[in-house]
Amino acid sequence: MQTLREILTSELKIIPGIEEKLLPEHPGFTYFEYKGKGIAHFDTDFELDLKLTKSKIAAEGLEHPRGSTNHPNRFRTKPHWIVLAFKTKTEVKEIVRLVKVATDQE
Repeated sequence: MQTLREILTSELKIIPGIEEKLLPEHPGFTYFEYKGKGIAHFDTDFELDLKLTKSKIAAEGLEHPRGSTNHPNRFRTKPHWIVLAFKTKTEVKEIVRLVKVATDQE
């Protein structure tokens, strides 16, 4: 049975222009490029960090989580990267939709 991370990875790779990349100097670090530029990466097996404009973050009603594993203070600075946690297949589907929003494919 696939993990949620594996399901999310498979779904992201279907999006036109998205490529999965692995960094040999950081074993286990997976990131995704869109048209050659970094757009997302896994912080943990249950968190994806997505590059999304501040206006899209606001339009989607997203909030920077408090207590994120790798970015616990990001809610203060509110950058154009947002941590998206997932624990269910429904949340994985929503993240796939948000990646499409980030790539202007939705």
